[in-house]
Amino acid sequence: MNDRFQTALSKSPLLCACAERPLSPVICSYTGGETVTDLLDGRPCVGLILSGRVSVSSDTPDGRDVRMNTLGEGDCFGISNLFDPEPLKTILRCEGPAEIAYIAKETLITLLEEDREFSMSYIRLTQQKLQFLLRRIELLTTQNHQVRLIVWLLGQGGEEIRFPGNREALAAHLGMSRAALFRELSQLDSAGMISTKGTLVRILNRPGLSALLQAAGQPMPDPPPIV
Repeated sequence: MNDRFQTALSKSPLLCACAERPLSPVICSYTGGETVTDLLDGRPCVGLILSGRVSVSSDTPDGRDVRMNTLGEGDCFGISNLFDPEPLKTILRCEGPAEIAYIAKETLITLLEEDREFSMSYIRLTQQKLQFLLRRIELLTTQNHQVRLIVWLLGQGGEEIRFPGNREALAAHLGMSRAALFRELSQLDSAGMISTKGTLVRILNRPGLSALLQAAGQPMPDPPPIV
């Protein structure tokens, strides 16, 4: 079996328990900019990302494309609507070359029926996804761009943070313009809270960032979710 499939499988919070199961994946390659769905030749599937990055966006009533998440190696899509015949409503777009393994949803449903431990893992993951989406909605509806950026920075769980792609991709992820992101990064840099170099941010004053959140009435972010 494809070595990249086995590697991605081992990194998946849900599918790592299925390494010895006959999953019969179909592996497809994509170029940057291509959209993907949870349907493969009309058959509902779960997609496991083997390489590359896939952005997850949602269309708003006013026509804006709002970035909800970015998926990488070991992440899955099509999990949340496993029992729903309707395809995903979100827009999945490859940010560059990507390779995705498709596993039939009916295969995973059978495993859920047979394996209690796998079922519990699925329940935990869907709950984590729900909490993640609620936090994303809360963040994206915050009007203060600086608060959005600080919440994202502190939620990454480290002192050195690499952007998910380039600065334009991070701006889309945070639901702000490229100019607004540059302005907020520059202000925090000038204040000695962070230092930036290309797509790398180093947090210099975590208590100071926390104080800015508290002053804005924003709670501290949770640790990075498993998605």
